[in-house]
Amino acid sequence: MLTYGEVISHEPSPAGRSTAVLHAKSPTWKDIDLVVKISWTGSDRKVVSLLDNAEFVNGEYKYERRTLRIIVQERLYLLKTLTNAKDIAQVLLDVACIHRWLWEKAEILHRDLSLNNTTYRIIKGKVYGVLTDFDLASRTAPLMPGYTKTSEQRIGTPYTAHGLLDGIDALHIYRHDVESLFYVMLILATHHEIETPGKEGSGGVRTRRGLEELPYQEWFDQSSYKALASFKQTSFSRLGELNLF
Repeated sequence: MLTYGEVISHEPSPAGRSTAVLHAKSPTWKDIDLVVKISWTGSDRKVVSLLDNAEFVNGEYKYERRTLRIIVQERLYLLKTLTNAKDIAQVLLDVACIHRWLWEKAEILHRDLSLNNTTYRIIKGKVYGVLTDFDLASRTAPLMPGYTKTSEQRIGTPYTAHGLLDGIDALHIYRHDVESLFYVMLILATHHEIETPGKEGSGGVRTRRGLEELPYQEWFDQSSYKALASFKQTSFSRLGELNLF
């Protein structure tokens, strides 16, 4: 039995695609803080066959197969709750090392690196980074030229590699995840700042204040893969004009 608590995160997205994470308690694990993750991952369903010959006004339709999954696990903490740069850097390093180990030793590609999936746990007062959310993970064995199924099921986010968004790269491979990790650090550095603990709060990473618009905010406001790819291309073109690369 589970008792749900407050919502930790809920990413806004179309119905049937969003992921929600909630606090939870259970008498089975009395001394462990739990979280429940509710998501809709890609799958095969027989009902899709009913839409094979469907006709639409614009002549286009793509039915994306999904299955509801509910996962109960140990509570991990979002990177945003840390209060010093050293711990943040340690979490990013740990996550990068975990990702590489998964690729080299376990032959698993995560395929969904984002700020919310970059978490940590505390053991004996020390912070350890944890890479979470393996809903879109794939074994590396099928990742070969001509195989596109995993990419077709990929959800476009501001952290998705540019080549996957604009369709130049049909296959999701290791370097795309590395690019996503770069975007995690970019958004963390440009959208947030560290607030030291004080009388008014416990401190932590907060959204930057005093800016009319956060850098790269357009990435979070796009409704299609192509629009997001276009804004990413424009953002980096501007940086190139400023001779920052």
